[in-house]
Amino acid sequence: TQKISWNTVNPFPHQSFKWKGLDGSHVLAHFFPENTYNGRATPKSAADIEKNYIDKDVSCCALMVYGDGDGGGGPGETHLENLKRMENLLGIPPVKPGQVTEFIKEWEKDASKFQEWKGELYLECHHGTYTTLGRNKRYNRKAEVLLRDIEWKTALADYMGLMPYPKDQLDAWWKKVLFNQFHDVIPGSSIKRVYDESWEEYETIIGEMEEFDQHLEQKISEYIYLPEDCYIVWNSLSWDRNETICLGEKHLKVTLPSMGYAIVNNKDFVPNTEDELSAEENRISNGILDITFDDDGTVASVIDVITGIEQIPKGEKGNRLSVYRDIGDAWDFIPSYREFIPHKPILTDKRFYIDGIRACGEFHYLYEQSVIQQKVYLIKGDPLLRFDTFADWRNKETMLRTSFPHDLLAEEAVCDIQFGNIRRPTTANSTQDMAKDEIPA
Repeated sequence: TQKISWNTVNPFPHQSFKWKGLDGSHVLAHFFPENTYNGRATPKSAADIEKNYIDKDVSCCALMVYGDGDGGGGPGETHLENLKRMENLLGIPPVKPGQVTEFIKEWEKDASKFQEWKGELYLECHHGTYTTLGRNKRYNRKAEVLLRDIEWKTALADYMGLMPYPKDQLDAWWKKVLFNQFHDVIPGSSIKRVYDESWEEYETIIGEMEEFDQHLEQKISEYIYLPEDCYIVWNSLSWDRNETICLGEKHLKVTLPSMGYAIVNNKDFVPNTEDELSAEENRISNGILDITFDDDGTVASVIDVITGIEQIPKGEKGNRLSVYRDIGDAWDFIPSYREFIPHKPILTDKRFYIDGIRACGEFHYLYEQSVIQQKVYLIKGDPLLRFDTFADWRNKETMLRTSFPHDLLAEEAVCDIQFGNIRRPTTANSTQDMAKDEIPA
């Protein structure tokens, strides 16, 4: 690709390099030195490639991608005629037409000399694609998580001799998911028909996978000795967990091994009580966190009950819903949007209550034609403040945002990504840090 050449602040330092992934594996990467995939195939194109090629000290090969791209028809007669005349033209680098596979075979001979780049390849534009067409992003993540869970359980079922590993079926699901990760589908930058079709595909395969996942759990449950009135609780994650699970009006704190399961007895569940939980006007608490809301629904205070430390800076508010202008296409929004005074949704209703093992605050907002509903809650024995937000968004050329100012002195944030996590800076000490003012997590 070549879009990373569009970086607005920090030019990327390589065009031929080794990218190192989360698992330590390497991928050889090449960015086109002409900085376009619509090359004109002229002598100037060849001269620009030679001039721009950052890594010519380690590689004598670079790729010229010519023709009318983005569905424009590809190479034309003029491009081909130009290349024929340029093959041995004095004063420009040698030009050799051929297939990309031929280029790679020659280019990768120098791979041992390529520099290594570990971690994120951050593009300093197209920030709008982090949120545009959010339903596709949600379906994609749900499908990825389901596939991982199914792969783990099918491996377990295969080991137990219950069924052979269903490679063909998993491959078929993976191909559908990967197809819809195409670079103009998942960002939200395609036409309406693309999303009509991709949503239908997602709903079909997610339904199939959920049904297969339940079938797997049933198969494995029949293999495991299960005493009367007992249940199996699954943990597909790679770390041990202590979780509270609910069964009707009862709950139980369960310790779960990584990539495993626990058997729990119905007799061990205890009735839900309001001990340690409180919910009153503009306040909820679970004995670990004490949360105070302002009259407009924003979070005025978050106090750690054990230490007494306030997490919201003086004079600030958390969960401040704001509406900004969003003029343009699906790719980008105005970088200076913060300089404009945002509009505020109007709080129309709120209530505070205990729901089983949760202390809840529920808020309803209205912004012109759009409706926002939020449930903010604490779970008994849990140090997290959780938000469930639903928005029926009917406004055009606007974006809804929320903010959480805090007093945490952390220089890094740990962000969830596809198959692991990544540490990103919370500071603006360098131009690289400053340019990462929008991140997906």
